[in-house]
Amino acid sequence: DDEVAELLLSDLETKMQEIIQESKKIMRHSKRDVLRTDDISLAMQKLALNDVFGYPSSMVLNHEKHADNQNLWYIKPNVVNLKDLISKPRL
Repeated sequence: DDEVAELLLSDLETKMQEIIQESKKIMRHSKRDVLRTDDISLAMQKLALNDVFGYPSSMVLNHEKHADNQNLWYIKPNVVNLKDLISKPRL
C-alpha cells in the first residue's frame, strides 16, 4: 500500500506542477499578477485534463500563512458586521 501511495503522490505532484506552471503562463500573458481560478481552468483545458469544480474567480480569497507553520497557508475568513448587513437595503 505504501508503494502505491508513493506512486500516486509522485504522479499527483507532477500534474499539479504542470497545472500551476501553465496557469502562471496564462496569468502573465493576461498581464495580471493575481492567479485566478479561470487561469487554472484554462491551463487544465490546455493540458487536456477534466475540469474541477470549486470557488468562482469572482470571490476574493485572502490567503495567510499559519503562525506556527510557515509552509501552511489558509483562507482567511471574512468578517461580516451584522449591523451593516442588516441596515443595507435589499434589492
